[in-house]
Amino acid sequence: MSSHDMISLGKDLINGKIDGLTFSEDICVARRDKTNSTPTDRNILNCGEELFMAAETYNPNEDREDYEINEEQLKMQVSEILNKYNISTS
Repeated sequence: MSSHDMISLGKDLINGKIDGLTFSEDICVARRDKTNSTPTDRNILNCGEELFMAAETYNPNEDREDYEINEEQLKMQVSEILNKYNISTS
């Protein structure tokens, strides 16, 4: 998966196509796998990294730590990240 795929995962989360757990798991795999590809657009790379960092703070369980976020907060963060890089969520 590339950074473009990571962005697609963010869009899918925002649009309700996947849940937070799927996003969190798939984006970690995508980040690991993207070491084999280098995006030409620095903004795409940075956006993918920020999406990964948001996924790292997601915890679907009620017993989350202070720094961890729930699914609604994850969706808000992902939306903010995509907007920051002027990426449409549709």
